[in-house]
Amino acid sequence: MGKKREIIVGTSGYSFDDWRGVFYPDDIPRKHWLPFYARQFSSLEINSTYYAIPRSGILKRMADITPERFQFVVKLPGEITHKRDGDFSPFRQFTERIDEILQAGKLSGLLAQFPFSFKRDGDSDEYIRFMRENLP
Repeated sequence: MGKKREIIVGTSGYSFDDWRGVFYPDDIPRKHWLPFYARQFSSLEINSTYYAIPRSGILKRMADITPERFQFVVKLPGEITHKRDGDFSPFRQFTERIDEILQAGKLSGLLAQFPFSFKRDGDSDEYIRFMRENLP
């Protein structure tokens, strides 16, 4: 029959106020939302990293309060996918931060959301190669 495959299910984000009372019980404090979420799903896309590189310790805490087999897909910052201006500091900063999840064995992948203007051409191909070489 072949190799057994696993389907990993999750959402793009978990901290939506309108989920209170629908997904999250009304009485659960916001600081307990991620552990509650992780009991229902096996993965999570961290979408907030697109808007800002998280402060040190944030991703480690997320990894620490989720089950051992829980996985994260982390969205690349817009500074990386949209600017492409030769400034490599966002790469270094982002790599340092996601190392917290990588070391915990919970990084399932990185998600690159490029702007509509990002077309398949030599420059774009070169940039994708650069990204592959400079991201874990």
